[in-house]
Amino acid sequence: MPSSSAPQVAMASPVFHHLQSLLHKRGLSGTLSPEHVPALPPASTGLDMLDQHLHGGFARGALTEVSGALSSGTTGIGFTALAAATQRGEATAYIDATGSFHAESAVLAGVDLPRLLVVRCRDPYQAWDAVNLVGSAGAFGLIVLDLLGLASRRQLREWQHRPWMKLQRSLENTTTVLLLLSPQRGLCTQPPRMRLELDAIRIHWHGNHPAAACLAGIESSLHVGYQRRHYLGIPSVGEESVCSLFLRDAETGSFPSHAHENTPLTGNGIALPRLRP
Repeated sequence: MPSSSAPQVAMASPVFHHLQSLLHKRGLSGTLSPEHVPALPPASTGLDMLDQHLHGGFARGALTEVSGALSSGTTGIGFTALAAATQRGEATAYIDATGSFHAESAVLAGVDLPRLLVVRCRDPYQAWDAVNLVGSAGAFGLIVLDLLGLASRRQLREWQHRPWMKLQRSLENTTTVLLLLSPQRGLCTQPPRMRLELDAIRIHWHGNHPAAACLAGIESSLHVGYQRRHYLGIPSVGEESVCSLFLRDAETGSFPSHAHENTPLTGNGIALPRLRP
């Protein structure tokens, strides 16, 4: 007697694909267990040596957290990634939660402003709705969520309680890179695909007189963590490596000679805001 299971399986496949396409159009494709999807090539960070260290760049369809205190180079990483994405012809977005976006620095970094959507939020709480709305559009190659201006512990705790898993699931099977710029590590409580933590070692200035000195660059220690899964399927973030990263001003483009000794990573042409000591 022929088995009745074979026709059922054959009929289930078109139904599954139709349902999957409907959910994908509504940004809900993560609610289904997807079939095998080939891994997308990572997106370049804009720094060749950093790309090599990150095995090609930032993962697509996932969230990457870049954290660090002020003057650690976190904003420079974000601008450099935006410049690389716009130069590839991708549409990008910058969710400015605290009014810290500096257009002149973005242009100096090489960002093509016509390919950049800047969302300026009246308060930090609007940034969550903005990043979900922009992320669900599915048309952006890179989205930067800038939370570096969060100052109070209360605001940081509130962001830690956001439904990060839901946001990350909405990015699955897309080409979008979501870059979270955070003032502290672990703001995204659901382990992201990758974590980069910057710790400033030395800040370099141009000019002899303190009142006339300009920022030349930042020397930082870069800690890289990646997501891995244990045998129980519980995600965690394991430390992968530690290296040095030098971020130079795009106009002056120079460091003291000793800064180049034993440098695993070197960042060139990263625009930094014109600050004074």
